[in-house]
Amino acid sequence: MLPAPAAAESAEIPAAGDGAPIRGRITLAPEFEDRVPAGAILFLIARPSEGGPPLAVQRIADPQLPYEFSIGPEDRMIQQVPFTGPLVLAARLDADGNAMTREPGDLQGAAPGDYEPGASDVSIIIDEAL
Repeated sequence: MLPAPAAAESAEIPAAGDGAPIRGRITLAPEFEDRVPAGAILFLIARPSEGGPPLAVQRIADPQLPYEFSIGPEDRMIQQVPFTGPLVLAARLDADGNAMTREPGDLQGAAPGDYEPGASDVSIIIDEAL
């Protein structure tokens, strides 16, 4: 009798160390309420605290502020990279909808400090104009 054929291995490599989503709220500083670009796209970005490219990003069309967010493993730029911290969080209201450009009039803000996956009640205030 011949042995059973070996099962095919999956080409997909699961990411290790995936943490729970980070949850919070994005608000707009009152002095910027009349400066939101028409048709702006909201980008929510999580980066490793030591720097480097974004780990996870969300693109939100027609955002209603304040905006309750949850960013986690499903939002990773590269699925094989673990969603682990510490992370810094930022948000940008972008007029042209292109995450790679930063134009005068775009608005941005960041959460103070670093956050671990599973953190909640994180506050990001958009309080800066480019």
